[in-house]
Amino acid sequence: MKIIAETDDGFLVAATGEEIAQIRGYAYQYLVTDARKKTEIGTTFNISKVYNNAVETLASYGELKTQLKALQNRTEKLLGLMNPETEED
Repeated sequence: MKIIAETDDGFLVAATGEEIAQIRGYAYQYLVTDARKKTEIGTTFNISKVYNNAVETLASYGELKTQLKALQNRTEKLLGLMNPETEED
């Protein structure tokens, strides 16, 4: 994506079809197959919403990772109780 001009309230940008597809939530342009989903001149994108969704997803991933580690620790303790011959490091 390239900024090609400045307007009174923002910027005018040039973007490839691939970049537009990714802004719309598709990994690749060729995945946008539905004719109703064609991007036309004048289409407005709520980039703030896309950004906020990405930030929330990353935060959720971090929380999930922490919870999975805690679950793994509890599982290892439980398995240790079931097999007392196992030595812990």
